[in-house]
Amino acid sequence: LRPPPPPPLPPPSAPSEYAAAQQQHLRGLGDGGLRAAVFGFNDGLVSSASLVLGVFAAGGHHDGLVWKAGLSGLVAGAGSMAVGEWLSMSVQQEALRREYDREREHIRRFPREEMRELAGLMAEKMGVPYDRVLGLIEEMLRHGEDKHLGMHAVLELGFDPEDLEKNSALKAAANSFASFALGAFIPLVMWLPPVHTSDFQRFLWTCLLSGAALAAIGTAVSSLIPMHWLLSALRQVAVGGLAAALTFAVGHFIG
Repeated sequence: LRPPPPPPLPPPSAPSEYAAAQQQHLRGLGDGGLRAAVFGFNDGLVSSASLVLGVFAAGGHHDGLVWKAGLSGLVAGAGSMAVGEWLSMSVQQEALRREYDREREHIRRFPREEMRELAGLMAEKMGVPYDRVLGLIEEMLRHGEDKHLGMHAVLELGFDPEDLEKNSALKAAANSFASFALGAFIPLVMWLPPVHTSDFQRFLWTCLLSGAALAAIGTAVSSLIPMHWLLSALRQVAVGGLAAALTFAVGHFIG
């Protein structure tokens, strides 16, 4: 008896429909740089708003301490974010390069053992028979060791070698500094010396601008998570507002 034929493939989707679905899928995965920028902006916004409102509640607005403390906090926070981003990314890249070079040396010294190890990993993860995968790897090795080494990095070490060349620690540090500083500037803008208005109006505008920026962040985050944009915006405002309210209460208590 012949085995039953496989079920027919579904009809192909329209190109525009597939492109739209693929774009939505990739957008849902999110870009690492976009996530870092969004959350860096959020960190700057929440920390600066909390600092500004805490100093205001403590009575620092009488001596112009709000904008001085806020500006100092902006520079300190952005610098700390940039240094931390650069250090963590540099250490990670150096560690990955060491493991990558070590794997290259292993392939050169023990080619058959490394080939069997890679075949076992591919068979386990892809559900393909071991012998078929082994033949595929042998064919791959005829075109050089780079493809073999790249597959080892992805399946065994858990990273794409191309990321080591694309990702720059200095660029990531600069992006972290800029995103944090931009977010931290929003609560500070109404307290700068050129702005002439009452302290109570400065306080209200700080709350309104910070709340609007938090809502915008929540809306942006909703494209990365399975949550309605309105709920995400409200959650962001509530969490950020809670942090600022806590600092305001502490400032009022010690002032």
